[in-house]
Amino acid sequence: GNDGTNGTNGSNGSTGATGATGNDGTNGTNGTNGSNGATGATGNDGTNGSNGATGATGATGNNGADGAVGPTGPQGPAGATGATGATGNDGTNGTNGSNGATGATGATGNNGTDGAVGPTGPQGPTGPTGATGATGTNGTNGTNGSNGATGATGNNGTNGAVGPTGPTGPSGATGATGPTGTGATGATGATGAFSASNVTLVAPAGTQSANQPGIWTTTTATASCTGGKTLIGGGARTVDQGNAHSAIVASFPSATLTNGTWTATAMELAATGSNSDKYTISVWAFCS
Repeated sequence: GNDGTNGTNGSNGSTGATGATGNDGTNGTNGTNGSNGATGATGNDGTNGSNGATGATGATGNNGADGAVGPTGPQGPAGATGATGATGNDGTNGTNGSNGATGATGATGNNGTDGAVGPTGPQGPTGPTGATGATGTNGTNGTNGSNGATGATGNNGTNGAVGPTGPTGPSGATGATGPTGTGATGATGATGAFSASNVTLVAPAGTQSANQPGIWTTTTATASCTGGKTLIGGGARTVDQGNAHSAIVASFPSATLTNGTWTATAMELAATGSNSDKYTISVWAFCS
């Protein structure tokens, strides 16, 4: 059943008796006496000098320290026990269990014994004796007596004992394989140690600028990793011919990670005047 409701809280116990009054504090020490007034000046001869003024009253002494706190009064009696909570409602009845499986059919009982054979019917009457003389023809056979009444059907035999449980049937066919579950992605493995032996330098042939390139014109070249290797770095340089004056103005990874590419751009920085004035930009990539 459901739990009963909680009982009401008991009433608070009565207040304990007041503790005994603490002892009076000790009296403060007496104030020190005021200092004596100064001696009055000596009067002129003849008249007596006036009395000196009375010294000021000494300061009042400090109050004595407070007496110690009296002991705590005894604890009040315990509160009365709370009333018993109401009885919880009965729990709902559990659902009926499902019917057990039907037992196996018992083996067929043996056939009952045959009923007793009915009594034999009465014999037919004897035919009359033929006249003597010529041998008469044989008298006709007497009719067969009627069949006796069919005996009463015997009682059914008692049911045979329940046969033993049949052997366990063969196992059912194996069910179809369920769909493949997708496991969570495993944690990333620790970064392997770097080995220079795994690094490949990709350095394609240099790219030549136009003959007699114009000032501020540019030429771009690239180097790429292949075979699933990862780009880890790169670089570039220019080689001038004639009166060309070129410089690298950009060098960067334009496509990172697997089969990445390093790209570089060179620029002509001066005016050229001959077809022999040109430069070559070379780019390389480090792949691992």
